[in-house]
Amino acid sequence: MEIFINELSLEGQYVEDREFASAVKEFVAIFSMINEKVREKQMYKDSILLNRKAVRNEIFLSSFNRIRDKSLKMAFRDIIFNKLNPKDWREEQRHSVNDNFLYVSSDGYEECVTDTTLAEAAERVLQDRNIRLLINFIDSKFQPPRIRVIKNRNNENPADLDCTENSHKAREWLKKHLELSRWEYDYNSDSPPSDEQTILRDQTRFRKTSKLLHGRSIYLEISTNKYWYVDNLHKGKKSHLEVFDQKGRQHIGEADLGGSFIPDSSDTSKKLNL
Repeated sequence: MEIFINELSLEGQYVEDREFASAVKEFVAIFSMINEKVREKQMYKDSILLNRKAVRNEIFLSSFNRIRDKSLKMAFRDIIFNKLNPKDWREEQRHSVNDNFLYVSSDGYEECVTDTTLAEAAERVLQDRNIRLLINFIDSKFQPPRIRVIKNRNNENPADLDCTENSHKAREWLKKHLELSRWEYDYNSDSPPSDEQTILRDQTRFRKTSKLLHGRSIYLEISTNKYWYVDNLHKGKKSHLEVFDQKGRQHIGEADLGGSFIPDSSDTSKKLNL
């Protein structure tokens, strides 16, 4: 699955800093949800994103630097630069700037979008029709659920690009197109969850090792070198993950399937034989 950040959805539409901060918060929520739910994905951005307009036609970075919520700013940086670090699609560009790409709104408004993310995503859709989703910042002219792009005035073969601007709608889209039941655990199940139904599917956070315990793979948390695995002896509402220190000698505790630690769950009698 390919996910594109639509930089054109930043068009100076925010009047106040709080509106922009809310937009960034929703943007982060979308990507946090996608990262949690979708294992196989490639994300793309355009390097001009941070120079687009945000609050009252001020460039993004200037508006962003005034956000007071440090955790929100860090979460956004993680998406753009660190954990998710989308590729610049220009490194593997498919559309030609010699072709003409037009965004066409529902009321007939047209705008040239050649040499933008919309053109690149449209070209890819026209080539192979694989699953792709564009992420917009809220309150732009690009309204979900689709953005229509016409290549070289060929109205008979438009590229209709699925898009979203909020996490709830993004989750609904993923459920429809990716069969998220494969990744979501049923707590009424008579079987333990698969690794893919837990936080362990996050390949930016965990790396599967060659080690097994009770038939389950043991994962290394990349940032801490702690070991995680699904407790294969529990199922349904009692299902959980076990977490050990770097040497497997200390049981850190149990975590729920989303990776949050369960209070007072450490057990000094538990050891991990590595």
